[in-house]
Amino acid sequence: MRYFQYLCLCALTSVCLAAAASDPVPYATEHVIAAGDSAAAIAEKAAKVLPRPNQSAWMRMERTFFLHFGVNTFNEVEWGSGRETPSLFNPEALDARQWLGAVKQFDGKMIVLVAKHHDGFAMWPSRYTAHSSAASPWRGGKGDLVREVADAARAADVKLGIYLSPADLYQLKTNPSNPAGYYGNGSPVVMSAIPTDPASFQSDPSRGRAPTPGFQSYHYRVNDYNRYFLNQLYELLTQYGPVQEVWFDGANPDPSVAETYDYEAWYDLIRKLQPQAVIMGKGPDVRWVGTESGYGRTTEWSVVPLPTAPAQFRWPDMHGQLGGREQLKPGSHLWWYPAETNVTMLANGQWFWARDKRPRPVTQLVDIFYSSIGRNGNLILNLSPDRRGLLPDDQVAALGQVGEIVRATFATNLAAGAQASADHAAPRHAAGAALTASSTPGGRPPPAAAAAR
Repeated sequence: MRYFQYLCLCALTSVCLAAAASDPVPYATEHVIAAGDSAAAIAEKAAKVLPRPNQSAWMRMERTFFLHFGVNTFNEVEWGSGRETPSLFNPEALDARQWLGAVKQFDGKMIVLVAKHHDGFAMWPSRYTAHSSAASPWRGGKGDLVREVADAARAADVKLGIYLSPADLYQLKTNPSNPAGYYGNGSPVVMSAIPTDPASFQSDPSRGRAPTPGFQSYHYRVNDYNRYFLNQLYELLTQYGPVQEVWFDGANPDPSVAETYDYEAWYDLIRKLQPQAVIMGKGPDVRWVGTESGYGRTTEWSVVPLPTAPAQFRWPDMHGQLGGREQLKPGSHLWWYPAETNVTMLANGQWFWARDKRPRPVTQLVDIFYSSIGRNGNLILNLSPDRRGLLPDDQVAALGQVGEIVRATFATNLAAGAQASADHAAPRHAAGAALTASSTPGGRPPPAAAAAR
């Protein structure tokens, strides 16, 4: 009898597995490859991973811009030391409207401002550091670069993104210019109100200050540096209007001093303050393409396999081939994780202006356009204002020429009047949806139509 029951159970199990295998795979933001999945089932799961809403909005922008400007501009270096004096920062002719005018020449949809680079100099009057624009002579100590860029971007109908460097050489505990620095100071993890009362930042971090109108306070268990970072994030994400992208760099100019970044707290605060924003780099929404050349992979997948569930993944920089079928192994979590292709306007990979730096040739910039957006990534092209606070004429001219060439190339809609058909289409996503790409510069299908990439 037991043997008969065993045979019946085996038969029932086989029938259930067969039925499960024949069930259609639903569209979802995550799929997991099971040990018994066939090659066809794996391919279908990969094709039916969808972007999250913030990613869909981000992908449709296609052409975006970086802007690196700060104390490094005045010292004509790429990386600062954290020991710079704020008095050197004084761009007497700064005009963010000129910067946005250049962005519009190339039909840019977003500008990501470097609000704090690795040197730690804050380009806005932060309550939590003396090393900021408020300590400089610019605008009589009243200057706020984030405000000026946010206002100019809004007037130009361009989205705003924020780059905030996790590395901070000014706050480095070994910096003789700031011996009380928070970075790597070995402080304990304690309950901290965000935003914190600056007067009790270390003595009683559980004491908060009044939140920005329209926002609220939050609490995290963090050390001094992570509390500092969270407070700067809070300022940037509550005082300047909508933010579409938060950019975290993985570079660290001085790894001899250890500091553990509390990415989970950072992500949580971003989701609460600006839920529509994508987190770029060390985060779950957008990945670095893996090079600063401006060239994506010839096959740049939006869906990539993760070795663990997204909630447990640490989001390292990704290199090599990512999404081919040979990478789709049992246990992998399939996740929409599109690429951002960053590159400098200046030749030789230079991010900050210096008097001897010149733009890349226009022909190369056009090629980069096709090799970034054309390879299923978003392009983020860096602009470098000079000491005046203006973009030099050669950068503006080169950008204008690239914009003219791209617009002329796509002036005629070759898909106009065409009809599309497919052997299979998801509900509400007929084959004709792919033709809606012809209405957008660059011609990338909308994310729903490109889900199989």
